[in-house]
Amino acid sequence: MRFLDQLKTDRRKLREMNDNRQRLNFIWDYYKFPILALLLVIVIAVTSLISNIGRTGVCMYAVLINNDSIAIDCDMAVFDDLLKEAGLDIGKKKTDIQADYSLGRAHEESEDMETLQILNALFLFNSVDVYVSDKEYFDYFAEVGAFADLSLLIDQELLSGLDESDCYYQDASGHPALTGIYLHEGSPLHEAGFYHNDVIIGVANGGENLDYAVELIKQLLRDRN
Repeated sequence: MRFLDQLKTDRRKLREMNDNRQRLNFIWDYYKFPILALLLVIVIAVTSLISNIGRTGVCMYAVLINNDSIAIDCDMAVFDDLLKEAGLDIGKKKTDIQADYSLGRAHEESEDMETLQILNALFLFNSVDVYVSDKEYFDYFAEVGAFADLSLLIDQELLSGLDESDCYYQDASGHPALTGIYLHEGSPLHEAGFYHNDVIIGVANGGENLDYAVELIKQLLRDRN
């Protein structure tokens, strides 16, 4: 069973348990190594945060899952170019693109576990502003409320150009919220070489650079319209 499927099965088992001690024993028995890995990631993240206090060279953090940059050269300036097209003066700042994460590869369950722990830590420490992935791994974080409702941040006039099939609706409570936009062939990220299949882009809740992230989405919508 794939790690993501196992995680969903274990969530159901936990909900069926009535005793807190039983839940804790279950979590420790099955997830002691991921928990220890997460603690290590948190230590690394805190150390990185302390070491980067005062850093001013980054305007936005973008995480791109399962992209093609491992195989081909991609235009790493695409995010900065979009922000400039949106009229933002980013000066000498640049988008920090984290494009090294892969999930769902065959026989790589342990690596997937480690990657998901790292991504959870990045969201926890607000080190993600924009997140791009295929639907399966967008679902994973959308289900825990990782993404902002774009309908509350972007003018309806700009959103009106979207077809229903271009919109990703979900939030942690299960109520409809526009938490992602589908990007198809011909989008700036596809033209930059990062993707060849459809992906979803979302804005992280609590990201350090929310304004930049929202303006990026707006520019993508303008380009589409």
